[in-house]
Amino acid sequence: MGKSIKERFLLRVIIPDDKNECWVWKGAIYNSGYGQTNFMGKKISAHRLAYKLFIGEIPDGKCILHICNTRHCCNPDHLFLGTNLDNTKDMIRKGRSNPCRGAKNGMSVLTERDIPKIRRMISVGCSMNRIADIYHVCPATIRGIKTKRTWAHV
Repeated sequence: MGKSIKERFLLRVIIPDDKNECWVWKGAIYNSGYGQTNFMGKKISAHRLAYKLFIGEIPDGKCILHICNTRHCCNPDHLFLGTNLDNTKDMIRKGRSNPCRGAKNGMSVLTERDIPKIRRMISVGCSMNRIADIYHVCPATIRGIKTKRTWAHV
């Protein structure tokens, strides 16, 4: 009789003597740094499979987060269920968010000094198309500033 899915999974994990430490995935890795494997004919992240095998089903739309902040960790004691919002908050709290926002983003045409001026122009009724022409950006950029979908940190 062949090995169970759990036994085959464990063959691809390095489990340290101290079971509280990270269980390191030694199989394929996505470009994102997360372990990758196949399960029932589909690619799946190794930590998601670990959660399924050792903890239980993952409800639709839920994420599996790491308390250890190690992407290739499969220790079920390091994994917990969360929403996309939980995942984002966890990323920010642990300092993994993209620090390249605003003018630090290499693609940015605007600076933090421009944003209050643009918001003032909007507040006095200047058209978004005119503001976009002045700052050499598209009107959608100005709309994003107005709604604080972008540049909300300023």
